[in-house]
Amino acid sequence: MTGLDLVFAFEKVGGKLALDGEGIQFFCPKEAEPLVAQIRENREKVFAALYEAARRRVNAWLQFSCTHAAGVQTSVRILWQEYGWSRQGKESAVTELDFVTVLLDLGYEIERGMIGGVCLNDDFMAAVDLERNQHVN
Repeated sequence: MTGLDLVFAFEKVGGKLALDGEGIQFFCPKEAEPLVAQIRENREKVFAALYEAARRRVNAWLQFSCTHAAGVQTSVRILWQEYGWSRQGKESAVTELDFVTVLLDLGYEIERGMIGGVCLNDDFMAAVDLERNQHVN
């Protein structure tokens, strides 16, 4: 079984797996207990599958929910919180540390807790409206 196969099998019987820094958090109902040994034996594969899934979800969320523009900065913590709120009721979100790791892996630069060139779509549109209104008045 691949790491992804193990994740799917575990979640199919009600288990939950999530990244937690360099470890894996899990919720294991009785039905998922037989898979725990296999997950432990294949920890690196499972971790890699969870990380790649998180990377794809974070990247997709950034493309859908954020604007990429020069001269803007956003708090990484605020982006992480917004991402987490968007994940409620869906497959698990990621810890703040894992969110930062994914951002760095995607090539974003973070300095003093701020990510340059990225802001939430709603915040960007509010800033554009404010700028437009200041020029009208």
